[in-house]
Amino acid sequence: MSFTVRVSLLVTIAALAGCNSKDNDKAAVVHPQCTLGQTEQNFVCVDVPLTATSISPTVLTQNQKTKITLVGTNLPSTAMFALQDGICEAAIEKTATSVSQWCTANSLGSKTVTAKYKIDIDTGKVDFTLTVNPKIYVKGLLNDTGIIGCANDTTVFTDCSAANLGGWFGLNQDGQLGRDVQAATGQLSKIGGGDAGFDFTKISATGQSLPTNATEWSCVQDNHTGLMWEVKTDDGGLRDKDNVYTWYNTDATTNGGFEGYANNGNNTQAFVVAVNAQALCGYKDWYLPDVEDLRSIVNYGRTSVIDARYFPDAYRESYWSSSPDVYSNDNAWIFNTPAANEGRGPKGYALSVRLVRFGT
Repeated sequence: MSFTVRVSLLVTIAALAGCNSKDNDKAAVVHPQCTLGQTEQNFVCVDVPLTATSISPTVLTQNQKTKITLVGTNLPSTAMFALQDGICEAAIEKTATSVSQWCTANSLGSKTVTAKYKIDIDTGKVDFTLTVNPKIYVKGLLNDTGIIGCANDTTVFTDCSAANLGGWFGLNQDGQLGRDVQAATGQLSKIGGGDAGFDFTKISATGQSLPTNATEWSCVQDNHTGLMWEVKTDDGGLRDKDNVYTWYNTDATTNGGFEGYANNGNNTQAFVVAVNAQALCGYKDWYLPDVEDLRSIVNYGRTSVIDARYFPDAYRESYWSSSPDVYSNDNAWIFNTPAANEGRGPKGYALSVRLVRFGT
């Protein structure tokens, strides 16, 4: 019995000693700390692709906010996706089989949508491809007036209900029809922002769509009319808000019979040429708006008729239009911003200019 015990102790001691022997002189293997989107295989972290199978839609319109849905299986609650050369907002719908986000594509062509376990983790990401096409605008669409109130013979109401209007209800007043009413009742889908039925998107100097809370932008896209507007600067440069110009147009087919005043190059025509040479917001087809164009961004339901959140320089009193006066070729039409009306004035007046273009 004592012999058996002695052997067991020797074996145990030898085994312990072997931990320090040359035959076992190996570093201990450390279990890896894998991140989300990885799994451990043989003490190595290996990426596990997200179980995402498709996205829809696969065709987007440039500068138009679109709901994109990622479909898969066992998607984690942190799953998100990012759009190449675009902006995606926080997820609005999440389940184990789908994730939806509002995204805006800023440029045309084939773009990659990258689905991730988490927006700041690249392990296990999966890529999908979609196509971005230009938006096709229909020229001639009009904005609504911005008026959402109604009136009877004695009172103006903010609520156009039958209880307020009585016998005046149902007469198709301005405040009962159009985009403004749809917006007020939550029935109008917008790409951007703006009061009532107006739908504006801020555009960067290079032509990219920006979020509504952007603090720097160079143009404004009207998502309903298709008109893109110049936004003035406050830097003393070419497009400074305080610059004024005489009316000048050398095209005899559109100048009403008198070209106006060149004013040593400080005129409307020269300004259009200079802005196009700089490719404002990526475009070279800017022009002097006609009086109807200028009227299109006026909100007649507000005291400040131009939305300063998009047009912070709109305090200027009068803007030139491209429309000549048919009664006197020395005059052209002017839009007066504070009064929200138009009138005629001599082409030699020095007035403000806001350029416009159509489309994207």
